Amino acid sequence: MGETMKTIYPIMGIMTVALILLLVLSYLLFTVIVPLPDLLGGSLITSLVKAGVSGVLVLFWVFVLWQLTMLYMKRRVYKTR
Repeated sequence: MGETMKTIYPIMGIMTVALILLLVLSYLLFTVIVPLPDLLGGSLITSLVKAGVSGVLVLFWVFVLWQLTMLYMKRRVYKTR
């Protein structure tokens, strides 16, 4: 197996994890967060809660991808230097 293929497989794995996480988080967003009823009788409070939870999910997605990228960098890029 060539050196290019050894480099491509981890990147394909990171992209696959990104896609799966995107699908899971989209499912959570549209099945759990969007249909939330009004909290405490106010639509403003409900909107803020929905935006906050959605923001936390996005930050989780970015954090997981960042950790996978750093793991790849430690194993491939920094190892060769």
